[in-house]
Amino acid sequence: MCIAAFIWQAHPLYPLLLLQNRYEYYNRPTKALAWWDVDGCEILRGRDEVAGGTWLACSRQGRVAFLTNVLELHHLSGAKTRGDLPLLFLKSTKSPMEFADQLLTNAHQYNGFNLIVADIATKSMVYISNRPKGEPIHIQQVSPGLHVLSNAKLDSPWPKALRLRKSIRQMLNNYGKSEVNVKEMIEKLMKDKVKADKSKLPGICALDMEFNLSSIFVEMDTPQGLCGTRSTAALTIRASGEVSFCDKYLEKAHPLYPLLLLQNRDEYHNRPTKALAWWDVDGCEILGGRDESTKSPMEFAEQLATDAHQYNGFNLIVVDIPSKSMVYISNRPKGEPINIQQVSPGLHVLSNAKLDSPWHKAQRLRKGFKQMLNRYGKNELNVKEMVEKLMKDKVKADKSKLPGICALDMEFNLSSIFVEMDTPLGLYGTRSTAAMTVGAGGEVSFYDKYLEKGVWFERTVNYHIQKLK
Repeated sequence: MCIAAFIWQAHPLYPLLLLQNRYEYYNRPTKALAWWDVDGCEILRGRDEVAGGTWLACSRQGRVAFLTNVLELHHLSGAKTRGDLPLLFLKSTKSPMEFADQLLTNAHQYNGFNLIVADIATKSMVYISNRPKGEPIHIQQVSPGLHVLSNAKLDSPWPKALRLRKSIRQMLNNYGKSEVNVKEMIEKLMKDKVKADKSKLPGICALDMEFNLSSIFVEMDTPQGLCGTRSTAALTIRASGEVSFCDKYLEKAHPLYPLLLLQNRDEYHNRPTKALAWWDVDGCEILGGRDESTKSPMEFAEQLATDAHQYNGFNLIVVDIPSKSMVYISNRPKGEPINIQQVSPGLHVLSNAKLDSPWHKAQRLRKGFKQMLNRYGKNELNVKEMVEKLMKDKVKADKSKLPGICALDMEFNLSSIFVEMDTPLGLYGTRSTAAMTVGAGGEVSFYDKYLEKGVWFERTVNYHIQKLK
């Protein structure tokens, strides 16, 4: 979960030195750090594109606000957006304590939050929390010193908070009265993935979940998708008023490839198929597909929503590389609104359920893919090796872990990454494996290995995205 460590009015160079990790689902659209005009006030912040709020922000007037959510089992339906709270403070002219007193009247309308608001000029910092539920709103002046805020009260002795406090104190002692290297602090302190002893967890929610959230830097897979530390911020404010705001955030998962795609196509072996080639479709050159329009991915998705119910169940990903936009569209579950979402940077797996659903074959491919990427590091990939080692995996799932949608034997035969099965209608299985890489300069390589009359063939097509030349 989110965690922040900060030194307030206790460093010879910095009235405020703040480090913060933001925890969020990877598929939740987010804008990176930038200046935003908020009702006429210039505010420096990252932006949550779903609700419009933020988790850390500051203004040119020396006002700072940051936020963490409170870990709790139940949430208030229809609650106000907690991410608005930092913005409300920065837009106002009230002192931190005056703002806290004003917030008393409607703090119960938000889900659990911890909010810190500060005015550097007046050396005033106030902590506000609306939890525990049912108790009076907690307001306190923050004293000078080193503090840690996670998803409980300020300076609560949670293992990750204690670990971060100890580490930051040691590093500050090493620096002494010298200038700190915030990038080094980010790398050495905020990327710590060590988890707590399970016996020391707070016991608020499921043990496995708390364990996965117990590290300073979080990475976890959930039924709702990948989530974890999306960004790390380091904010320093000098006594002279100079501000440095360093934000390290997740935007793309590989240093060389904006897009790296592996795909197995399962089909009856007797279904006529043409191999990878350039096709003229209504005057548009298409490599192995069909182009519907010049609309952006989101515009196309919104247009498709009007008649998506006319199709059998599908998962569709549409991408525009130049605009760095990828959108996932699905018309299932049946009877529910069409699912449209921006795909966040990172590693994703799409099988025959929702994007990033934790099916056995999807989790197995995710793990194998991640291990191979870690082995390559920042080097160029060998896609043929990836195809052979990842996409030809015939290991089937434990029958007890199958989704239970259709006949058990059928699900079992379909549960491997590479599928081979005999059916009353003929042989069925993986007919082709594709690997596509798109380089940062627009270089595209499309490798296709396909089955034709019982023999495997392969073909590679290289081209350049015209808009990126």
